[in-house]
Amino acid sequence: MENRTTLERVQEILRDDLGYREECLSPDARFIDDIGMDSLDMVEFTMEVDEEFGIVIEDIEWDEILTIGAAVTLIDKKMASRENS
Repeated sequence: MENRTTLERVQEILRDDLGYREECLSPDARFIDDIGMDSLDMVEFTMEVDEEFGIVIEDIEWDEILTIGAAVTLIDKKMASRENS
């Protein structure tokens, strides 16, 4: 299996599992304003991220996450924290 970046894995979830268009999935894209994500999609996205990366991101943590890039940063931080514990 190829070594994909966190960003590539997040984009794959958004594209393949949730059906968002590839061209809308830049790191600066905002979940609500740019790609049109609703609360149901956000719940599904959270579950997919938790499963894909083996982490748990609480709802309150998502409140501060507005862009794909911010989500990638949070995921990387969670994964690093898990690896260091």
